Amino acid sequence: MPTKHAELPPSSAERRKNCPGSVTLSKQFPQDTTSAYAEEGTHAHAVAELKLRHANGEINSGNYTRKLNRLKKGEYWCGEMDEATDYYRDAVLEILAGSGDGAELLIEQQYRLDDYVPGCFGTSDAVVIGDDVINVIDLKYGKGVKVDAVGNSQLRLYGLGAAALFSGIYDFTKVRMTIIQIA
Repeated sequence: MPTKHAELPPSSAERRKNCPGSVTLSKQFPQDTTSAYAEEGTHAHAVAELKLRHANGEINSGNYTRKLNRLKKGEYWCGEMDEATDYYRDAVLEILAGSGDGAELLIEQQYRLDDYVPGCFGTSDAVVIGDDVINVIDLKYGKGVKVDAVGNSQLRLYGLGAAALFSGIYDFTKVRMTIIQIA
């Protein structure tokens, strides 16, 4: 999971769209603050990424078990998180299985979005490329801020980033964006 954050990240695109002045105002406040909701979501994302990398064959079973056991010792680990991240992993794998022969799964795909928003970059949780479709998949976990899937600015930026990044590499005609929200 990435640790560096953009000055104008996709995750705050909706706020910037509705209140452009928030960019200037937010510079007056420390950027290193967090909340229990954000920390819980970060922990869930680490678990989900690990499970998906294991299922995709990127991590062997021994490393997977060691890393998962470390995550299970975390403050936010619970049975609900285990079930939710299993659901996420299975949903992504179902999209992969339905994306045709030779479909590819990319985990924690990074995008530079400078052409659209100066200084903007971001990382989508999963991308499945197959047939003529790029599927950009984003996990939302937690109880803090409600996230609307319809017209989601963050996911739209990820979709734009994926289309730009893969346009010369893959033959696709559609970009599909999916939010898997678990609260």
